[in-house]
Amino acid sequence: TSLCALFWCKMAFHVAGMHTNVADPKGYTALILSAYHGHEDAVNYLLDQAKANPCHKDGKGNTALMGAIFRGHTAISNRLMSESCNINTENQRGQNAIMFAALFNRHEILQSLLQHGANANAVDRTGNSSIDIALNQGNLELARTLQVTLRNKQLETQ
Repeated sequence: TSLCALFWCKMAFHVAGMHTNVADPKGYTALILSAYHGHEDAVNYLLDQAKANPCHKDGKGNTALMGAIFRGHTAISNRLMSESCNINTENQRGQNAIMFAALFNRHEILQSLLQHGANANAVDRTGNSSIDIALNQGNLELARTLQVTLRNKQLETQ
């Protein structure tokens, strides 16, 4: 449970004196794992008390935000978006957070990403945009949201 994760975070970082941003061989930190597994209390503790680096990338270039989006943890995703990281950070495949939202059909998270300035126009290393990814997954409503957003941004700049 989340309470157990919080307990072990506190034990490891304050009692045992571990450094907050220590990563395992795959580059996973306590924050990345807590975000991925949905341990909201542990995420908040790591960010507020233990001063974990919310921008850390694992060995594949993924961030805690990307892991939270992958698993659909909306509250954790929103918390991580409020940190001072580049919302458009890319992993090794050139995928950013908005592409994860498109891939896994995370409507609510997509809206938050757009409000935080995520680039809906970005293209990954294989040439796919977030709209392409949403369409390839059959996430038609999400693709439509992205199309409307891009169209509105074009109208604003004209």
